[in-house]
Amino acid sequence: MELKHSSHEHPLIFNTEHKSDGIDSFCYGCEQPVSGPSPSYSCSQCRFFLHKLCAEQPEQVVKHHLHPDHPLLFQHQPYRYKHTECSACRGTLQRFSYICPSPSCNFRLDAVCASMGYRIQQQVEDTRFHKHPLIPLHKPALFLCDACGKEHRDASFLCSTCGFWVSQQCASLPSIIPRSDRHRHPLTLIHSHPSRYTKFSTVCEICSDQVNISYWVYCCAKCIYYAHLYCAPLQPELPRDGKTEDEDEDLDPNPISLPMPDESVDMITEFMKEISLKGANKKAKQISHEKDREINHESHDHPLTFFDIQINDESSFGSKQKFVKNDTENNDKICNGCVQPISASFYSCTACNFFLHVWCAKLPNTLDCACHPEHNLHRKFSQDTGQLVLCQGCKTDCNGFVFGCVDCSFFVDVKCASLPSAITHKAHTHTLTLRRTSGNDVQCTACNCTFSGLTFICDNCNFILDTRCALLPGTVRHRYDKHPFALTYSLSLIESMDEYYCEICEGEINLKLWFYHCGDCNQSLHTKCIHPIEKYLNIKFGTKLYLVDHFWHILTFVQHPEGNSPCNHCGELFHDRAAIECTEACNFRLHLECVHKKAKQTLGHPS
Repeated sequence: MELKHSSHEHPLIFNTEHKSDGIDSFCYGCEQPVSGPSPSYSCSQCRFFLHKLCAEQPEQVVKHHLHPDHPLLFQHQPYRYKHTECSACRGTLQRFSYICPSPSCNFRLDAVCASMGYRIQQQVEDTRFHKHPLIPLHKPALFLCDACGKEHRDASFLCSTCGFWVSQQCASLPSIIPRSDRHRHPLTLIHSHPSRYTKFSTVCEICSDQVNISYWVYCCAKCIYYAHLYCAPLQPELPRDGKTEDEDEDLDPNPISLPMPDESVDMITEFMKEISLKGANKKAKQISHEKDREINHESHDHPLTFFDIQINDESSFGSKQKFVKNDTENNDKICNGCVQPISASFYSCTACNFFLHVWCAKLPNTLDCACHPEHNLHRKFSQDTGQLVLCQGCKTDCNGFVFGCVDCSFFVDVKCASLPSAITHKAHTHTLTLRRTSGNDVQCTACNCTFSGLTFICDNCNFILDTRCALLPGTVRHRYDKHPFALTYSLSLIESMDEYYCEICEGEINLKLWFYHCGDCNQSLHTKCIHPIEKYLNIKFGTKLYLVDHFWHILTFVQHPEGNSPCNHCGELFHDRAAIECTEACNFRLHLECVHKKAKQTLGHPS
């Protein structure tokens, strides 16, 4: 069936159901989404859509109940005269609207308000709305609405069979709300709560109050996302092209695409190689295999010798020891620059336990970093800072190389300094940009943890990833399963809503958060269990701490201090907590957590 409409040059084809091709479609007339089972008209030559209701608007309304004095004329272009506000909802007039031709009246209605009565009638006659016929009550009466659970005094609809009573305000709510900056998918109005969702927490994601499943609610079935009836419409709608007006146009046009297929690619290492190439080694397009056999580096007192040896630790499965404790008792070769295990060619001091990756030895002296656009960051070493440095990116103490801005008291370790300014991720449709946050008020979409520091954020949506979750590999392997576990970031990636338990900790898995899953064996893993977060990942133990202004003796980082002597700052015992202690057996030691506090005052270390 074809329709010739005055708003479009080509004939329009009638569709009983709109089939999405992955691109959001909007009605030209009312500017609302065209989706799902709603009948519509479309142009086969253009991306032009009209809801059936909008396409069949009459050219003239002789007597509208909101304006019975004069007839209203249909307009199919944006209303560009003096009055551009709808007289009913006070919103901006849409492309389709009705105006009163009387010069003394200035009454106007957008297409949605003009057809409100008809749309409500269509909804109340829909059996999904209510299984029995509803009687319209035009006379206002005080009642408790069965849709929202609140008192109303406006016109309403009543079911004489079961006593169901709904306000006209609730009956006129849209069945679909477009995606917005609060959620990346459209929200659907549901009149009853699906039984398979009962085990999920039902909290409004906008106001954080509990959602009563006895009433209507807006829901995203893909994400188990809920919003109260009158919270959801308050969400700002995204622009049609999916971009914000103030989106940064200076971002990398070819951002790195994540996640990586598996654990074989260490993205942090690749990032560090990249900034190394951009720095001191500018002439090289790639790190050469012909290295200087011996170099002098500013971070160490002795010459460093080049070793072209690949170190493979078979006890480490999959992730190149990235999360293995760097205990010197196990002879782990840890880079003094990035504090990561040595697994490729490196420089080493034959007289000391000092190692540097080739790329860490070639790091530039200054860095233009996306995490601190105000000023350039300058490379610092442990002996320069004189104390532990708290990385502002990952919020962990570091005794390796850092890049810092002294004027702003801003320091980041090499790993955080190397992060790209933008990435894309399969879990989200838009580019994610690197941002620095302050306070513990940012919540990661993937793990639901609050954090501060560096994060990847979508400028269009409320989609946030901490750097750890952003860099999780697409698949991991576990020694108890012959198949790879795939990173699962959407409920659409799993076959059922059954309960899932982690094979490592045996705890239940929250299906609303990211986890790893093997569909062949129906086994799952928490991301934090397969990739545990090492508390002292940024500390190389066995190295010295030189606090000349405060200490008489040299202190050493130790992971498991021996003996029962308490911390000289707080007086508490260590109980497997890392420490710095005196190498000259004078029983002086501090928790690492106390180093920052104690360094601000004279320590009173015995001579």
